Amino acid sequence: MQTGEVLRRGLRPALEATSAIVVTFAVLGLAGRGGGDFVLGGVLALTFSRSRLNASWRGRAEALVLLPVVALMTAGVGLLLHAVPAVGALAFSAGMAASVWLRRFGEVGSRVGSLIALPLVTLLVGGGAASASGPLATVLIALLALAAAVLARVVGDRVVGDRAVGDRVAGRRPAAARTVDRRSRLRPRPSTRMALQLGLAVAVAFALGALLVGEHVGWVVLTAYLVHSGNRGRADVLLRSGLRLVGALAATLIVLLVVDRLELSGPALVVVCVVVLAAGLVARAASYAWWAFAVTLVLALSQAALTGVPLDAGARVVAIALGAAIGVLAAWFVLPVRSLDVLRRRLADLLAALGARAAGEPADVEDARGRLDEVAEPWLVLRRIRRSRGGSAPGDWVLLARAATDAVLASAASGADGAPAPAPASDPDPAPDPDPAPASPAPASPDPAPPAVRRAIGAARVALRDRGDLAAALGAIADAASGPPTG
Repeated sequence: MQTGEVLRRGLRPALEATSAIVVTFAVLGLAGRGGGDFVLGGVLALTFSRSRLNASWRGRAEALVLLPVVALMTAGVGLLLHAVPAVGALAFSAGMAASVWLRRFGEVGSRVGSLIALPLVTLLVGGGAASASGPLATVLIALLALAAAVLARVVGDRVVGDRAVGDRVAGRRPAAARTVDRRSRLRPRPSTRMALQLGLAVAVAFALGALLVGEHVGWVVLTAYLVHSGNRGRADVLLRSGLRLVGALAATLIVLLVVDRLELSGPALVVVCVVVLAAGLVARAASYAWWAFAVTLVLALSQAALTGVPLDAGARVVAIALGAAIGVLAAWFVLPVRSLDVLRRRLADLLAALGARAAGEPADVEDARGRLDEVAEPWLVLRRIRRSRGGSAPGDWVLLARAATDAVLASAASGADGAPAPAPASDPDPAPDPDPAPASPAPASPDPAPPAVRRAIGAARVALRDRGDLAAALGAIADAASGPPTG
């Protein structure tokens, strides 16, 4: 996928998130609120706008009902962190672990888990923005951020006329798409494994951070959380850790060499932070390193403005490196989830959707391809590093699957008829998916693809299940779809 296309796909979500932040800041400014409230409102507006909670009216209603309770609980955890730090750290770690463990209950559990995690993150920003604002103000600011995110999404839907690429909204999928929603065979379940990983990583980050970096402990914990956020296997965590460290180093250098000399404050600081976040959101689609750079730069600017303490670049980089190391160790040694298994699961889902589309049944192929792209980056990076070795590697599977998808989508519109393709007796189940997709509304029934295409897709599903030559099978799909129709 070309860089320009990647950035285009990230443009609308970035505009919606930026609009939500601007609306939140405008209301807080008119109300005469302080800097800590701006940090709290900005973080919540950003996270709500990108959350599954804002993908359907059902999710928004759930957030409206549960958010006041969660906000009060967050304020309580913040008070504990200040009054009894050890107890507060345990409560924070338990809350983060619970937010991931709830994924086992499906789409609703994932949304409730997000609702728990988002306000807790604000305790790590701006010296504990949520606890500093007070319980009632925290609830009101959270509701304001939710309203701003909903407004931005609704306006975006009206202006653009369709949902953004990669959006997943509540709905009912056809039978062909639901066949991949099976219970995980892995024990403990991926949700339990990742909950334990995150809870332990956050608890260790609190302990080692307090011991080694003192007042910068929040950066250690925040980094440990961020590298586990959306965890899709240990390779994904390793890559995120490296990219976050690179982005943090670049952002720290910019602050030291440029921003500190400008002495930004007040409205000018707010404008700079919004612009940096918007650029980071767009560029995030190309690489997580850009997002890490933007987040680190904005947090450094906001915390310096709130506390009045100059940036301690050395301590901050050490804190980020420590948090990244803790996150990687937890992902690799605490009930690890193999990234290759996750990739095979996403490939199985994509092939199931392609098979349904090629047979003329409704299937959300774009959603399945987007979910494959979510786990592709570590394998594509490894492929670039090892490009001289050649052969069939997971990075090759990703590229071949993308090419096959493009070819099948074009072929499915040709309207060829024929017998259905052979398919496995049951869908291949190479691994559980640690981040299962919510249900998506299916598109209208397309025309079927030529029989040769359907046979090639069935052969690829067999190769994936039986550990056959998957690269050759995926390449055969594109070849069949690009060739003349055959009966």
